Amino acid sequence: MAALHADLAESIERTLVDEARRNELAIAYVRAVAVALAGLLNFGFSAYPRESVGMEQFSTLNALLSSAWLLVSMVLAAMLYRGWYRPRLPVLLPFMDAIMVLTMFVTVFVTALQPGEAMLHPGVLTAAGCVLFAITGALRLTRAAAALTTGLSVLVFAAISAIASYAPAQALFVCAIIVSAGLLAGKMGDIVRRAVEGETSRLILQRFLPANLVEAGTRAAIDIISRPRSLQVTVLISDLRDFTAIADQIPPEEVLEFLNLFQGAFARAVRDHGGTVDKFMGDGLLAVFGAPEPLADHAACAIRAARAMLATAETLNAGQSGRGKPRASLGIGIHSGAVIAGCLGSGSRMEFTVVGDTVNIASRLEANTKALGVPILISEDSIGQSRSEFPDESASPTFREVGDVSVRGRGGSIKVFTFAAGAGSEEPR
Repeated sequence: MAALHADLAESIERTLVDEARRNELAIAYVRAVAVALAGLLNFGFSAYPRESVGMEQFSTLNALLSSAWLLVSMVLAAMLYRGWYRPRLPVLLPFMDAIMVLTMFVTVFVTALQPGEAMLHPGVLTAAGCVLFAITGALRLTRAAAALTTGLSVLVFAAISAIASYAPAQALFVCAIIVSAGLLAGKMGDIVRRAVEGETSRLILQRFLPANLVEAGTRAAIDIISRPRSLQVTVLISDLRDFTAIADQIPPEEVLEFLNLFQGAFARAVRDHGGTVDKFMGDGLLAVFGAPEPLADHAACAIRAARAMLATAETLNAGQSGRGKPRASLGIGIHSGAVIAGCLGSGSRMEFTVVGDTVNIASRLEANTKALGVPILISEDSIGQSRSEFPDESASPTFREVGDVSVRGRGGSIKVFTFAAGAGSEEPR
């Protein structure tokens, strides 16, 4: 349990860091564009001071400072674009932004704002800039970053207010707006972080859990895969016979297409009847009915799924023959019993699976189908459990007893059945 939570936490944190890096890159782009626009305006003010700001002259120092900050912004954006990112950047970059805003504003006031000139007082623009600065903390996906940018924004505006001699009431009002924007940004950052965590957890769990179980809730899914349980299930194992010979008859690029066609159809039949595809084994498939979620009629569901798979194979083979492609025959083994269901693996590679003697017996039954000349072998245990699930004979598959089959690794033999003639045909759902 602890190991699983650690793996999930590590994956979530890694995803959040990646998202924060992308957001930091977006901030870098916006920063570079904003400084470039400020530089262009400052150059325009310097070239045409009277026409633009109603002044006799406008110092080029502002344009030069904007150019310097533009260079810094472009270098930073290029580094982030190439993947350079450090956990300390969400702390260091807000300080850089604060210094940049403060120096550019102070330079304007010290070098350009002369007594009696008609330049528009930039208080509104300054307040808007500080509010935007406060909001950038939310994009860094941490409360610390949101708090830092909000605090720095307030300090920057307070310093600007002192330099520009803003009225105290005006300065306090704007600072209150900045704090409110920062709090809202922090809350939005929390919402985004929770959304990223939830989506990351869901995607991670989808690697080794059925989609319906994952969608039911991350907490329930984690509990199931992190706590192995003993369950009564029915295991179905199928195999495409002589697949090696089939693969030799078709071009290499069509081999996987062939497998995907058949295995995809078989997997749909399993899911349509309440089962879970545990794994694909090349041309084989292992499905379980009754895990990870218990299923009362697991044996009957497995048998219905087997009938659908055989019918699906016939339909697909008819299409293959029409295109001059080789036909594929299917062997299926079904057995019911106890298994241990849980999560196998560690670190970044894990999968949900079932293990136990029940799986081994189902595999042995499938292996015996070819020798006995039947497409499916069903153990007596599965037959006994499934009969009670069919209300009348007309709805029940008709079984034919094949005999006793010795199973390697298990003392004694197992009585097995197959479908009677005509009973194994069911239209695929």
